[in-house]
Amino acid sequence: MFNTGAMLHISNSVFENNLALRQDGILGMGGALLHAWGTVNDVHSVFLNNRAGGTNDMGGGAIRVYAGTMHCTNVTLLHNIANSANMPNSNGIAVEAGTS
Repeated sequence: MFNTGAMLHISNSVFENNLALRQDGILGMGGALLHAWGTVNDVHSVFLNNRAGGTNDMGGGAIRVYAGTMHCTNVTLLHNIANSANMPNSNGIAVEAGTS
């Protein structure tokens, strides 16, 4: 899912087995959700086995917050993977500096 500038409300949802990857394998971030601007409110959701496959990207195996605001309440992150060389430990959520 890609959010750019909208007010997005997610609740009681499961994001499972998603892949963010461009064909060349270099770019792909936010395995299940890429958030760029706007606000996301996520309540009681599960992110399971998602993958950000870009080796030269900014990770976020489950979620990548590029800009804007994201509020998470009772959100579970399990077994998400980021293949990023730039942010190798961003398997769950990767947040850009200056965002919240």
